Amino acid sequence: MLTAEALPTKWSPVTTIPFILALLFFSLPLSSSGKSIFMVLATVVILFKPGYLTQIRDTISRPWCKAALALFFLALVACLWSPATGKEKWLILSKYFKFLYLPLLVVAFQDKKARNFSIHAFLLAMAITSFISIVLKFGWINTSVHPDAVFRNHIITGLMMSFATYVCGVLFVRQQKPIRFIYLLLALIYTYQIFFISFGRTGYILYFLLLSLLVVQLFTKRQAIIGAIALAGLFAGFFHFSPSMQQGLQQIITEWKGFEHDKNTSVGYRIQFHDFSHKLFEHHPLIGNGTGSFTALYRMEKPVPAWDRTLLEPHSQYWLTAVEFGLLGLAVLGFFFAALFFSAWHLKQMRPIAISLLLVIGVSSLTDSMLLYSGPGYFFILWMGLCLGEEKRVEG
Repeated sequence: MLTAEALPTKWSPVTTIPFILALLFFSLPLSSSGKSIFMVLATVVILFKPGYLTQIRDTISRPWCKAALALFFLALVACLWSPATGKEKWLILSKYFKFLYLPLLVVAFQDKKARNFSIHAFLLAMAITSFISIVLKFGWINTSVHPDAVFRNHIITGLMMSFATYVCGVLFVRQQKPIRFIYLLLALIYTYQIFFISFGRTGYILYFLLLSLLVVQLFTKRQAIIGAIALAGLFAGFFHFSPSMQQGLQQIITEWKGFEHDKNTSVGYRIQFHDFSHKLFEHHPLIGNGTGSFTALYRMEKPVPAWDRTLLEPHSQYWLTAVEFGLLGLAVLGFFFAALFFSAWHLKQMRPIAISLLLVIGVSSLTDSMLLYSGPGYFFILWMGLCLGEEKRVEG
């Protein structure tokens, strides 16, 4: 059970690890600069912690760690046959650096206190995001900032908000009264932000997938049936009372049906990017076109004239991997996810959260390159490191 831990009685660089990690998780939804600063600080402190280097070397032998390193080195080697410029190669290659943090984080999060502090720091940050969104929605502050994009864009905010709701659900089930009702209140606040403020369709989908998973994971069969009926009613209620949800879902239907007449819409752009990716994949299906090749080939061929700005990825992690690394890359990525799922399945307290995290990234990567970008990419690496820290503690 995740409970508050006593503060350390002696202040030293090594005892600051739980606090730095908590600040890292707090800054994750709020500030890219803050996240980068605390990521560097955490790395330095972890490397200087006595005994951690040996544990990090041991962690590298884990299958998921080998797969993470393989993804990075594949991106490095694939620079050799890429048509991209040096700047384009470096830009995409730098995005894969985040995989190198995973073994360090797993070792650092063997400390239950660090896991507990970081989880609650993240929930606090999401509560702050929700509060500011609500303030902006009701016009209590005069600003041009859209309430759906306070710190991150609506896609990333929706992803994190849905996940935060799920984590609150797990904690609500596990905790005792009256503390558990704090998590229920937070979940309700997050839910309001998702369905009555946000226009992020990804957030809607992930919310119901995660709550359905929560019902299956933590309830009995009879409770799960009741929960499924309740979720269906909840979805219907949100759709009836939420103009933003109605508008968002209706937009998808309209753009999908009207694709032949107007391709330059949110849905239409994605379809065109995916079609172009399919053509590029067929050029070099085994090893791909190389690191940064999607950006370079899009710039050269201009397949979507209406999209005349730089395009880093085709709005799909799977198509990006297929284009740049071919079937080899898809195999490595698949092994990475499979190894993480196998390790997550053998966890105890953190198993539900680890599996839900894989679901979130796996589904959202269909329409966006979640592992490529800083926000969702670090979100995945940090939370997976936190979850697998329990595995390291059991082993060590």
